Amino acid sequence: GAASAAANDTAFNADGNSYSYFSKGSAVLAVRNVADGVGPAGSIKWTWSTPTLAEIGTVPTPVPLSPASGPREVIFVGAGDGFLYKLDTDGVVLGSVDTRRYNNGQLLCQSPPGDGVATPVVQLYNASSPAFKAAVDSVPGHAGDDLVFVITRNACGDSTRNQIFAYWASDLTERAVFNRFSPSNPTGMKVDRGPGC
Repeated sequence: GAASAAANDTAFNADGNSYSYFSKGSAVLAVRNVADGVGPAGSIKWTWSTPTLAEIGTVPTPVPLSPASGPREVIFVGAGDGFLYKLDTDGVVLGSVDTRRYNNGQLLCQSPPGDGVATPVVQLYNASSPAFKAAVDSVPGHAGDDLVFVITRNACGDSTRNQIFAYWASDLTERAVFNRFSPSNPTGMKVDRGPGC
């Protein structure tokens, strides 16, 4: 099948070179925008595939993280296996988190392909308002951290029980959930699925 639209960095990665990132099938590809001493412009720097070989279905999100969040540049990608992945600029997985929807410890969507996750969006601490920075800095262990937001993509025949997650960019621990299921809220609110490519 066709690759996703390109997600370009703007030479903010640590080595000063510029790359484009695409998803195609179960893989993310990094393509050199300029020659980097290893390969010519237009050549593939690396390819990474999901551990489960699940369809990616989203556009990779390269971002220049704030210093407290870790390496200078990372790539976040949501996959059809329901996980959000954090990659470094060499395609090495720095972390992942399960975004599939659970209710009382049970997966809400147990039929293949199961829940997926939409293209992630990152709120950078360094580009945020003083109020946002103050709220982040008030959380122990996360001063100066960035936030990654993703919306689930319900794959069980309905599009009304999705959730929105916020994760700390540094370690992908959960910051907040919108539409969390509970005994007092067993079906949640009606929330449509997040977009992919």
